[in-house]
Amino acid sequence: FVVTKLSPRFFAGADPVDSVAVFLEELGLEYIDLVLLHHPQSIGGLPFGHCANGTALECRTNAWSRLSKLQQNGVVRDLGVSNFNTRQIDELRTLNLAPVAVNQIQYNLWAPDYQRDVFAQCQARGVAITAWAPFQGTMMQHAQAFTVDTLMAMAASKGRTVPQLMLRWLLQKGAIVIPGTSNPGHMDENLAVYEFELSEEELAVLDGLSTDASVKDFVAIGFEQNES
Repeated sequence: FVVTKLSPRFFAGADPVDSVAVFLEELGLEYIDLVLLHHPQSIGGLPFGHCANGTALECRTNAWSRLSKLQQNGVVRDLGVSNFNTRQIDELRTLNLAPVAVNQIQYNLWAPDYQRDVFAQCQARGVAITAWAPFQGTMMQHAQAFTVDTLMAMAASKGRTVPQLMLRWLLQKGAIVIPGTSNPGHMDENLAVYEFELSEEELAVLDGLSTDASVKDFVAIGFEQNES
């Protein structure tokens, strides 16, 4: 299953159809399973290219229209987004073109309320959630995330590891998880999350971590800031 992303530079600064053609050639494929718009607006002041005189919304909708034709032709199986808030997703849905299949967002045990709202609203709309940074926020070291007392105690009681609890919580919430590793042992550890479940009581305890004072250290991207 091949997933790739188009950053604003490439979906607004160039024809996204041309970008997908380059992906296909480089990957040696006839189609791509999933193409994502990486971010709803310009990042770090980078221009939107030929959309520079338009709005971010115009750039997104133009790209979605172009990519939807590729989906109709079978060149792309599904289209999705990354780091979009609910309003930005609804703007694409009202086009009545390709459905928004996925929203890839930073999501983990410490997700604040506005991210949890995006998660819930996407589920209500039939938009799958892929959780990037499933172990911690990008401002945080893994080691600190893995030493939270609540997690360590629960992991010990279940004969599991803290990373396994984090992944299992996400799975039972209905998220797709994408942990990355080059360590075979860690891969086995990740796959073992399908061997156990968390009880409703355990889920509730883990849900409560988002109200911990340390939440500010685990959050890097705020969806409430995506205003354009």
